[in-house]
Amino acid sequence: MRYLRLMLADKRLIGAAGVVLGLLATGCDWGCNDDYVYPAYRIRVSDARTGAAICDAEVSVNGRSASLYERGCEYVRQITDDGMSEITVVRAGYESLTREVSTSYEKDDCGKALPKRVSIKLHPL
Repeated sequence: MRYLRLMLADKRLIGAAGVVLGLLATGCDWGCNDDYVYPAYRIRVSDARTGAAICDAEVSVNGRSASLYERGCEYVRQITDDGMSEITVVRAGYESLTREVSTSYEKDDCGKALPKRVSIKLHPL
């Protein structure tokens, strides 16, 4: 009985592998879909001395506030097609900082925008 179950499991596995190979042969790509992913900056702000993340700064891109993505303590703002953007970071007890950043970004194999990661280190006063 145990041998019979193993044989059936093997046949199912072989059948599933055949389906997968058939889909790949037809050019079907499982990972791509029609969902739109907007290009965005993922901005990480940290203390220049300690490296500790700063999750309560005021971050803006071209004068528009960035949203705090709490799970990763990163600030997120959509990239516009202006050529260059100005990221400004303000936090009490630290020197304010403004940095010019390119609006170019990379895409994945499906042509969807990958987040552009920016690291900002603030110096304590």
